[in-house]
Amino acid sequence: MIIIYGSNNLLVQGANCIINSEDVIRHFKKSKTNISNTLKNKKDTEIINNIKVPNEFKNVYDVLNKKGENIDEICRKLDCDLNEILSKLTMLEMQGYIVQYPGKIFARKI
Repeated sequence: MIIIYGSNNLLVQGANCIINSEDVIRHFKKSKTNISNTLKNKKDTEIINNIKVPNEFKNVYDVLNKKGENIDEICRKLDCDLNEILSKLTMLEMQGYIVQYPGKIFARKI
């Protein structure tokens, strides 16, 4: 038997309760701080190693760094089609090479 608890179950799982626009702003400010701290910690413990990224994704991976790049900046640097870049970024993320943060910011994971 499946019991559905609705939104209360989402709250138990860690969802944020949003009542008004200030809650949304507060959430994104908190997320941005957490991203900055996470990226700083990753930079401190960075280990340089040989990562074998598939050739078809290498140009996109090479543009990224541990700090993170906005999708617009990636497109500008590569001078490529947005859909093509998003497709490659998705594949890199699914394979565990990169991570995506809110605001379409992509960073190297490894």
